[in-house]
Amino acid sequence: KNLEGKKIIFFFHGHEVLRGYKDYPKPYKWIKYSLFNQILSDMYQIFKFKILRKWLTGAFCKKNKIGMVFVSEWMKEKFVKNMGFKPEDYAKVTVIPNAVNDAFITQSYTESCNTLADCITIRPFDESKYAIDLVIELAKANPKKSFHIYGKGEYFKHNFCPENVKVFEKFISQKDIPELLNQYKIAVMPTRFDSQGVMMCEMATFGIPLITSDFSVCLEMLSDFENVTYLELNNFTKKIDTINWGDKINKNKFSPYIVIKEELDFFNEF
Repeated sequence: KNLEGKKIIFFFHGHEVLRGYKDYPKPYKWIKYSLFNQILSDMYQIFKFKILRKWLTGAFCKKNKIGMVFVSEWMKEKFVKNMGFKPEDYAKVTVIPNAVNDAFITQSYTESCNTLADCITIRPFDESKYAIDLVIELAKANPKKSFHIYGKGEYFKHNFCPENVKVFEKFISQKDIPELLNQYKIAVMPTRFDSQGVMMCEMATFGIPLITSDFSVCLEMLSDFENVTYLELNNFTKKIDTINWGDKINKNKFSPYIVIKEELDFFNEF
């Protein structure tokens, strides 16, 4: 009762409106999920959507001023598909991406005179949505280019690592990423599935030439950036030397100050 008549804003980032195994890309072969866990997950998803759908369209929300914020149009489309109704029918709706760390805005990419390698990737190894296999595919297609991959996981215990790829099994603190990026010429950050891809957005904002996949979220988020090129998920074999990057980047799109203003403006529009 204390909430009746209040403004209530829901932020949707992914898991809450995604169908687990059914939405996420197929896991790598060595990642095993028991049948029991899959059944349990399916039951949870059914229960989750039923409760969330009933609550968002029910009497409580109708008595209040409801807002919904999605981090991307793609996320909003997933909501409609999985929830079975348009959010605009029950709430005021907007799309506002997550902000990037301020370091990627206040600092800009400056290639070091002593680069460590041509390409850098920072990704968890074992989640297929982060597509380490595509990075390896690109490395095989460009044997004269050197690749450094930072992250953790079992991928390289089960898969071949080309000679031009060096793996660093370590976690990189966010504050250290800008300085590290300056030690490379290109960032390679493919994805098969993302609600926004914040690290990808941070690298693009920083200004390093970036290779990512033509997944819809990448195109949506980075259309204002000329330092980004997109490769097809089923054909990650482009010759890097044939790619031409532009210089235009957008320091404002993911700025914390711009994003916070957009959120406050949305709150005040009720």
